[in-house]
Amino acid sequence: MALELVAGPLMGAVFNVLFERIASSEVVNFFKNKKTENLLKRLKIILLSIHAVLNDAEEKQMKNEAVKEWLEELKDVAFDADDLFDEIFTKAKEVNTFNSTSTIFHDKELEKKIEDVYERLEFVIKLKEVLDLKVCKEVKVTHKRPTSSVVEACDVYGRDNDKDILVNLLLSHDFDDEKLGVIPIVGMGGIGKTTLAQVVYNDDRVQKEFDLKAWIYVSEEFDICKITKNLLEVITLCSCDVEDLNSIQRNLKMYIQKKKFLFVLDDVWDENYENWDKFRSPFKHGGANGSKIIVTTRSRNVASIMQTFPPYNLTELSNDDCWELFSNHAFGYGHKDLNVNQQSVCKVGREIVRKCKGLPLAVKTLAGLLRSKSDTQEWLKVLNSEIWDLQDHESAYFYKLPDSIGELKHLRSLEVSDTEITRLPESICSLYNLQTL
Repeated sequence: MALELVAGPLMGAVFNVLFERIASSEVVNFFKNKKTENLLKRLKIILLSIHAVLNDAEEKQMKNEAVKEWLEELKDVAFDADDLFDEIFTKAKEVNTFNSTSTIFHDKELEKKIEDVYERLEFVIKLKEVLDLKVCKEVKVTHKRPTSSVVEACDVYGRDNDKDILVNLLLSHDFDDEKLGVIPIVGMGGIGKTTLAQVVYNDDRVQKEFDLKAWIYVSEEFDICKITKNLLEVITLCSCDVEDLNSIQRNLKMYIQKKKFLFVLDDVWDENYENWDKFRSPFKHGGANGSKIIVTTRSRNVASIMQTFPPYNLTELSNDDCWELFSNHAFGYGHKDLNVNQQSVCKVGREIVRKCKGLPLAVKTLAGLLRSKSDTQEWLKVLNSEIWDLQDHESAYFYKLPDSIGELKHLRSLEVSDTEITRLPESICSLYNLQTL
């Protein structure tokens, strides 16, 4: 297996793989019964706890034989866990192949194997106290959550003008002699680039205008072969077993010939012009006139490399629009008729929204956190939290989380995938109710 190539000093990489696999749709969708879901959540928490002391263990193993043996035992468990998730992936694909509808699947044998891995990890984590392994200051988070074209239009506020401008650009033919028009949407993380692209992509006028449409989530790695293959599979609705880039691009060019297409490349980071030039080669003379690509990115360099239209620079939402968004997620969509408790926290809520400085992701995340809190003191804790002191000076964007986040004992979900946050404080290990990271 892939993990067998990883040595002791790279155990952090092993855990990153395991975190990604536990959070993957294959694993999540495979188990529908509550017992196994809870078991997977407990497994994730204990892996986080062990991960927190890895740096200290890797430093001490050179001088402490017991720590070295501890790491060896941990590596054995990690390899077994990797084999287990490989088995789950295989069975999940078999189930998806023969069952087109969602089914409740319960595999007692796999459940027992997960329990065995969990029990072995429990034994390992108890030994960390004996070995005096210290929690490193930060726990690294590496994975991001993919996006799709699906959006709840009723959950979008203050973007009507932005949407109309972009829709008009998509429907226009007023650009250079090139057949392909590329429109970058540029803005800081959390400002709503993806949401705006989703709204535009699903607009009725856009749906009628284009023969082919596809949404591709790109993120940090601009793997030309993978992205092109994914695009071909989406527009043909067929899986592609070919790995040769030349063959994939030729097939793609043939399929889009004389067809007007709209493709969205979401969350692009790569600033290498050669990669972009190689990727777009099937589109240069392939599709019909008026074909478009929307690119969402935080980087002005990416935009300048890809654009044929001037970049569309997305700005922050107004306070009023942010409050509407916050209210819907904090109080529910019937927030016009607030009860007494909800009315009492509204003033505090408006101050929290103001501190979010127009970033919808920050607004939505905090609203979800406070949704079940009726005590005004809980809301005041958020308003007066040191988290606001960790903002970038020119935005409401966070680059780190405070240690005090560990005090939110009932926190069940923490969304950091669309932020610059790459590490979590050690106190994250005390959030035993955390289900989504």
